[in-house]
Amino acid sequence: MTEEQKKAETAKLEADKKAKEDADAIAAAAKDDESGEEDEGADDEDIETPDYESLLKAEREAREKAEQALADKRFKDSERKRKGDDDQDGEEDESDEDDKPLTRKDLQNLLARERQVTQKELQADSIVKIATELSDSEPEAKLVAEIYKNRTWPAHLSLREQLEEAHAIANRRKLQSTNSELRRALKAKSVASNDAASSHKDPLAGTAPKLSTNDAASYTRAGFTFDTARKIYRKKLPNGKFHNKDPKTKKTFITDN
Repeated sequence: MTEEQKKAETAKLEADKKAKEDADAIAAAAKDDESGEEDEGADDEDIETPDYESLLKAEREAREKAEQALADKRFKDSERKRKGDDDQDGEEDESDEDDKPLTRKDLQNLLARERQVTQKELQADSIVKIATELSDSEPEAKLVAEIYKNRTWPAHLSLREQLEEAHAIANRRKLQSTNSELRRALKAKSVASNDAASSHKDPLAGTAPKLSTNDAASYTRAGFTFDTARKIYRKKLPNGKFHNKDPKTKKTFITDN
């Protein structure tokens, strides 16, 4: 093997080493990208799940408190009427207010509430079934059913639609948090797209293309310089020929000049 052949072989080995370094750099960058995507997924999972058991307890306590207040009022009214006229002077106004006849609107509202109470009792099994279908856990389903039971719903809504509304109430904070995360993600994506669109410009004639820090360092370490006329990176070999690399196509080739 002549001296020139030895030099050419050495240059080939260096080129192969450089190609391997470039491949390793690309693989490392791809791994970092995947890691970043996983971190973003982890952020999505950080949305706090409601404490359905605590919410259910609070919902029941509110209902029981309201029921107790109504029972106390009815008991007091009954006691006042039983006593007759003993306390009439002190409570005449209040008694008159309670004894006022029902208006047509009051009667319609009362009948509507009574119908919903009866409907809820008759459809207990269906309520549990639909609440379970809408929920991801038993405590969540119980909370949805409790919220449904404690509220008066528009008559034109179907049972499923009413329970869907109850489900939305049960998950209000979670839904707000999810919507906020989605808005932030869409905003970030929009900004990134705009930045990419505004920054994607062909390099000016006679200037080196913009490369990543790793790529630029790799070219420099390997002894390549940018040829502004040819718009490629070149490195003169010991045999006088030139090792060329096209940064756009990533193709490498040997030329005499």
